Amino acid sequence: MPRLQPLRYPQRIEARYRRLLHGYVQDMKVDPKILTSDPRWRQDALADDLADLVDALRARFRGLWSESRIRAAVEDIYNRVNKQNVRQFNVQWSKVIPSVDPLPDPELKAAFVNENVRLIKSIDARYFDEIERLVLDAIANGTRVESLRDDIRGRYGVSKSRASLIARDQIGKVVGQMTRKRQQDAGVEQATWSTSLDERVRRTHREVEGRKYDLNGPGLLVGGKRLFPGQDYQCRCSSIPVVPGFI
Repeated sequence: MPRLQPLRYPQRIEARYRRLLHGYVQDMKVDPKILTSDPRWRQDALADDLADLVDALRARFRGLWSESRIRAAVEDIYNRVNKQNVRQFNVQWSKVIPSVDPLPDPELKAAFVNENVRLIKSIDARYFDEIERLVLDAIANGTRVESLRDDIRGRYGVSKSRASLIARDQIGKVVGQMTRKRQQDAGVEQATWSTSLDERVRRTHREVEGRKYDLNGPGLLVGGKRLFPGQDYQCRCSSIPVVPGFI
């Protein structure tokens, strides 16, 4: 019997999203010297001035990255994922029926955009809050300037890693949701779990490779949790529809 292939994970779009978020993090990066060069460093009176400076840096960044700019960037990422998903879905289903017209899903788009705007804005909110806390704690505890500068640089690295995580996690989730919705719209009732078949696949997902599950059910039992492909943390798995006459 002929075989239906799983839809490919959009690696290039994930990489594009990651670059976008790394640019976002780069723009919010604070030069530690700006906060540690004041000759009054050991004076408690400096604390209010430095807190005001952090607020000014936060406001400057938010002027550069307004919510409307973030939203437009996220919508572009969604549209790119959707376009690839539609194209691959049509190729996959061309083996079953001559043509398919996957329906748009405005609710899924709105949910993805709103959640990703929230996640992105949380990156800078957390970063600037932590920078302010580090500075004020350093003044209160008499921390050496060199140590504080290292701590501030470290917070930038944490923010960049979190940006990469968001890109990887959110692309996997929306691809899984798109695919499942389109399979349901096409009348499919069951699918088989398909991993990326590489060394990055976690053990619990590798163990369910090829297993069937109901699209309208609670999901497949994976590592003690009921899940659909893409739903788990940073999951790149996909699904193959169960169609009579195909394997």
